[in-house]
Amino acid sequence: MDAESESLIRAMMEEEGQGVQVFPHDHCPHLKDAELVFPSGAHLIASDARCSVCGEGEVWVCALCGAVLCSRFKNQHMAAHSQSEGHCVALSLSDLSFWCFQCDAYLDVFKIKALQPLYTAAHIAQFGEAPRLPGQGPPASAVAASSSSGAGAGSSSGGAAPTVHAIAPPTLMLEIRPPASSSSDAPAETPGGEPAPPE
Repeated sequence: MDAESESLIRAMMEEEGQGVQVFPHDHCPHLKDAELVFPSGAHLIASDARCSVCGEGEVWVCALCGAVLCSRFKNQHMAAHSQSEGHCVALSLSDLSFWCFQCDAYLDVFKIKALQPLYTAAHIAQFGEAPRLPGQGPPASAVAASSSSGAGAGSSSGGAAPTVHAIAPPTLMLEIRPPASSSSDAPAETPGGEPAPPE
């Protein structure tokens, strides 16, 4: 995006006082023939992983080769890797989101099944349990809790097994706020913390 377009978008958002919704793509043509890596070592997806080039802590895992490199907002080693190697899909270990550098877009892990094994491995490494993905039953811990509480299929009340509903992925929201005004611009406050009336 050029500077003029970015400036115009910022001005419109400030005027409206709203953020920007980001909708991840539910298809990526760059995954068509790609074989995604399934990390064999937990070091690839550990929450304390560091960039293999500079040691930065905000890192991405290349979905094609497993390289662990820093984000485009740090020293841009993953972006450089994408450009030099043609590996365009990566997983952020900060928020477990997927990004395609060719599409310049987030990818929807809930709709793109090829991303789910790497996402699941990273989710387990970060949270100690597998994520709930569309089309899957409840986590084993929920099934065990349900059957031990008597609410499962074998309960004396004859209740049915719990119904699992797919959860829609969250919409990412980016909010750009203008810098805070200086203290001389701030309205005076009364002793009770309320803004003072205009003079």
